[in-house]
Amino acid sequence: MNRKRFSTLTNALSGQIWQQYANVESWPNWDLDLEWAQLRGAFALGAKGYLQPKKGPKIPFVITALEQGKFFSSRAQLPLAYLEVMHSLHDQEGQCLILHEISFGGPLGWLFSRLLGSALHESTTQAIACLAKLAEDKV
Repeated sequence: MNRKRFSTLTNALSGQIWQQYANVESWPNWDLDLEWAQLRGAFALGAKGYLQPKKGPKIPFVITALEQGKFFSSRAQLPLAYLEVMHSLHDQEGQCLILHEISFGGPLGWLFSRLLGSALHESTTQAIACLAKLAEDKV
């Protein structure tokens, strides 16, 4: 499984960033490749939802790990593969490190990694920068 890491430091508080994570419907405000996102029920372990990328079909996802205010992981189902995205927040001397880790798995994970890898690199770098800016604007 190939894992890519993306990070940025922000002056926003981790709680402000967590609010953006927990409000799934607001994800397109900082992940500009999403048309919409929705979650059935509360933002909690095992919650299921859908993502609608601006390019491509609607994708189901599930929250696979969660520690309130610190991290969560989601797994999006792809044909014969999956995309795992871990989002974590690390307070550091008055700043917060936003870290997103992306990996593909399953029988065709390697293929999706090859097909989507460079586009995900660009969009994830942009997404965490937008997330930081959005949270900083609320400071």
